[in-house]
Amino acid sequence: MKVSTVLVTFLCASMVSAKTYRRQDGVNNKAYWAALGCDHLIGHYKFDMPKFGRNTQSSRKEIAAAYCAVVPYIQSKLLCYQGAIEPKHYDTQVRKQIIQTCPDYLTEEMTDEWLKNATLVAEEPANATAVLWAPVPFDHDHWEEEYEEILPHYINLDYATWYGVALLAYWAMIFAFGVFFNFSQNAFFGLYKKVGFNKFRKHISLPALFGYKHSQPLGWDPLKMATPTRIQSLVVIGYLIMAFVLCFPSYPFDDDYEEAGTWGVQLERFLADRTGIMSFTQAPIVFLFAGRNNFLMWLTGWSFDTFNVYHRWTSRVMMIYAILHSIIWTWMCRDELARDAAELYWILGTVATIAGSLMLLQAMHFFRSRWYEIFLVLHIVFGILFVVGLWYHCWTIGWMQWVWATIAVWGFDRILRIARIVYCGGILTGDFTLVDREQLIIKAEIPYSKLWSVYPGSHVYIYFLSGNKFWESHPFTIYQSPEALKKGNMTLLLKAKDGITFELATRLISAGGKRSMKMLIEGPYGSKHPVGKYDSSIYIAGGIGITATYSYAQRVVANSVSKNIIFTWVVRGDSCLEWFGDELEYLLADPRVRVNLYITKVDKKEGLAEELAEEACELESKSPEKLSITSSTRENLHVEHFRPCMADLLPQYLSECPGSTAIVVCGPPVLNDDTRKSMCDNIESQTDRVDYFEESFSW
Repeated sequence: MKVSTVLVTFLCASMVSAKTYRRQDGVNNKAYWAALGCDHLIGHYKFDMPKFGRNTQSSRKEIAAAYCAVVPYIQSKLLCYQGAIEPKHYDTQVRKQIIQTCPDYLTEEMTDEWLKNATLVAEEPANATAVLWAPVPFDHDHWEEEYEEILPHYINLDYATWYGVALLAYWAMIFAFGVFFNFSQNAFFGLYKKVGFNKFRKHISLPALFGYKHSQPLGWDPLKMATPTRIQSLVVIGYLIMAFVLCFPSYPFDDDYEEAGTWGVQLERFLADRTGIMSFTQAPIVFLFAGRNNFLMWLTGWSFDTFNVYHRWTSRVMMIYAILHSIIWTWMCRDELARDAAELYWILGTVATIAGSLMLLQAMHFFRSRWYEIFLVLHIVFGILFVVGLWYHCWTIGWMQWVWATIAVWGFDRILRIARIVYCGGILTGDFTLVDREQLIIKAEIPYSKLWSVYPGSHVYIYFLSGNKFWESHPFTIYQSPEALKKGNMTLLLKAKDGITFELATRLISAGGKRSMKMLIEGPYGSKHPVGKYDSSIYIAGGIGITATYSYAQRVVANSVSKNIIFTWVVRGDSCLEWFGDELEYLLADPRVRVNLYITKVDKKEGLAEELAEEACELESKSPEKLSITSSTRENLHVEHFRPCMADLLPQYLSECPGSTAIVVCGPPVLNDDTRKSMCDNIESQTDRVDYFEESFSW
């Protein structure tokens, strides 16, 4: 069975909805298409001009510039434009298609003068192979044949561009809603917290797509993947439906022009062009959604994780389009594949398709979670290859506007990263201390420029200059301990697992548990939720997630009139009373705060940290004795020695919180998902507004 027949069968919907190009009378591009017919017609003649073979590496602009200097060629096009285009559109098309192509050679006055002279000296070619030294008069019959031949092709190109723009318009609509919601939440909070929509939030906006796993990956290796929420999934599904449906309609099949071939043959070309162009149109948003300095995050208040979901799916659509484009074009050129595949634009287009495909494969959760640092380096390398390949491919065939937009987005992100490093103070020196020798917890106090203040939910990227991989940046949530707050420094906590954190712990152990390190800090990043505007607030943290929840609680204690503050921390050992004691003391000093500390038992050490932790515990401990923080006189502190069940705790907390309530969660994926599920199960039982804010950072 011929491939063309398979394509026709598979895309039968496109046949049903298709229109022949003769039914496109309502489209206002007739003057433009008439000009293109002239361009193709005059292109068949041989004028005395530079030769450009099929293997030339010259761009279309370079070729066009060479043609601009050939007066008979330009005069022939002017004569054709005059005969084929309606007088009211003639000047516009000459300006757009001829003068703007040759800005260094032509002006409107020159084209007017050349047209007058052309009518006097134009002569018919002696034969089809003759080199012409004079302009060619307008031949309506030949022009009409050319026009009939090229019109369907250009109509399809127009539709491909507009359908690609339609996909961008879909995202613009989604983000317009997000900006409106974010603005309303902050500007009209009093009205916002009175609006419930609890049923919608319980079933649509809050829960994970399947079951209850959102932070935890779902499925089985190697196809395991992060599960978006249902509202994120609806956004993605809407995009996927549009991306699929827009491949089908409005193909301008030509029933009358015999050389166009069967509908199957025409469809091959139409589909190849449409998928290629629509792939180009998605490239800018793919890079925008992946960037740290995504201005849409600032406008919508949505998290990096949310845009990461959208980045993954837009990149998949972009690459499916690109792969289809490559496969169909390869099939169409099968008879002359060796010659066509040797051209530079083809080679670089293939490089872009392969690089983009490899990015999709190595970005799978299976690889990303196991070899993250390798994934990151390869992702950047493949990204560069993709953009370079796309550049050279489009430089030859057109549509460079989408490449420029992609480069602008990527360049904007990289420039702003450098600006943020300068904004934070350039090269800084921080004091790092191994505060928990068994769990390998590291605490750092870092000075930074006073051009900005640490705010709840903020994080920075750190480049450690003393390591072997100084070019790598790693994200860390920051806050201010009571001591750092006095000095104007930032504080961070991290747990050594593998990679850079394991290397840091190794250095600290070799230095006796404490040392200074030079670094670059890029930030701050992260959206700040209006937690302080709620009547009550609940904070639930697991392990090192305490940094995000403490930062919010600290700000609420200092500046808010909240009635009730419940602070819950699930942590492995009671050594936290030493290295986080000052912070807990700060919270407990406020009578509105109740701290619930759940200390779980760990039978043995895990992972790469086991050997290092044993070595650390052999060092002489200089830590002070346990704080008196657990004194029985503290009525607002409760210490338990078991792992809590969020399904039991959260309803109890909500019953104790009057008025509107904010729930801030940051911890391991299981804790986050358990709390989210409990929130969904109990939201309809609340009479006042309850909002859930999850601080998580995943790739």
